[in-house]
Amino acid sequence: MPYKLLIVDDDVQLTELLEEFFETNDMSVVSQHTPEKAFTYLERNDPDLIILDIMMPGMDGFETTQAITSQASLAHIPVIMCTSKDDEKSRNKAKEAGAKGFAVKPISGNELAKALELANEIKNTGSNTAKEAVVATPTESTPTPSTTPPSATTVNNAEITKLADRKSVV
Repeated sequence: MPYKLLIVDDDVQLTELLEEFFETNDMSVVSQHTPEKAFTYLERNDPDLIILDIMMPGMDGFETTQAITSQASLAHIPVIMCTSKDDEKSRNKAKEAGAKGFAVKPISGNELAKALELANEIKNTGSNTAKEAVVATPTESTPTPSTTPPSATTVNNAEITKLADRKSVV
């Protein structure tokens, strides 16, 4: 059975790119562009992992994570916060809200793989007490643009632009 991922981000182009990445890796992906729509989805579905943006209109990602992790019916689903905010305060706030990981945009395929590894560990053990995912920032694991091989799986603005151009041609 494929992994079921829920992506919650108000950036439609980014969610389309992440969907394409995960779907090409045989995963089932659903994107919601507001926390409210995500909660409606979660009433009837049980994803293996939630990738959640912090900065969204209305309820932000910290509040959304807190709401997810405080509900007994949802607390087993690991949340990975994915955002352009790369500061210690945001990392601590995400951890306090119950996030199991924190990734900084642009996010690489290696970082996404770490998130999936965490979800797999939680799914296989049936426990959301698995270790926290330490998802690296771009400076720690993503090569600079001049050294990034063409086949690297890095979600960045150039990739988003290519995807948007391809989708408008089709």
